Amino acid sequence: MKRKILTTVLFCLTGFAYAGAQTVQVIYEIQPKPAANVSRMKIAGVDQSVLDDIVKSVSGIKRKFCFCYSDSESLFRNMKSDKGNEIEFMGMKIDMDAQMGDDITYRNHKTKREIQQKNFLGKDFLIESELKADEWNIADSTKKILNYVCTKATSKTDSTVIWFCKNVPVSDGPVYSGLSGLVLQVIRKEAIITAIKVSDELSCEIKAPVKGAKTTKDEYKKMVEKRMNALQF
Repeated sequence: MKRKILTTVLFCLTGFAYAGAQTVQVIYEIQPKPAANVSRMKIAGVDQSVLDDIVKSVSGIKRKFCFCYSDSESLFRNMKSDKGNEIEFMGMKIDMDAQMGDDITYRNHKTKREIQQKNFLGKDFLIESELKADEWNIADSTKKILNYVCTKATSKTDSTVIWFCKNVPVSDGPVYSGLSGLVLQVIRKEAIITAIKVSDELSCEIKAPVKGAKTTKDEYKKMVEKRMNALQF
């Protein structure tokens, strides 16, 4: 009898996450940070102060992303802003939601494959790669995010810091950590990604994206760097 009572209490305290967490949906908010170590963009004919104002405006935009996980598959995609994300540039209003496109990251944990759909300068690209986890140093530090106790981990390859919840047995999130728990916060030099809502009901269909020109991660990175360098004068 005592064991049954203890089991019931533990289940009530831990919620759906401890019941297997085979299905979970998380809404994340992303707060960009100005990259202090990146050279300022320069465009011929455009005053530098105007460009600085644009960078400041974009850095102040908070965006939301939806993460869905079910049966070893996951999907991470942009969410449209309810109020709209517009900035003004040279007398024109630019919809940042439209500019950023409908980027999607699909992961299949059984096949260890990741497929990303990215939009760059109005063109869609499809990037398929092997699903690989980073290497992490796990700290003793803990903190609560949405009342979930999270553990801190720092990447061994860069400055990325994540906070993951061991009590939600989903090895995924905004980044694929490979650790035994759902990632609820990611801290990078360019942005902070934080969970603002967790539930066990999905509002999206989890399927691999098919839209865009097929390429590899290396090819896509080189292409983006080349186009961005072309904007430097």
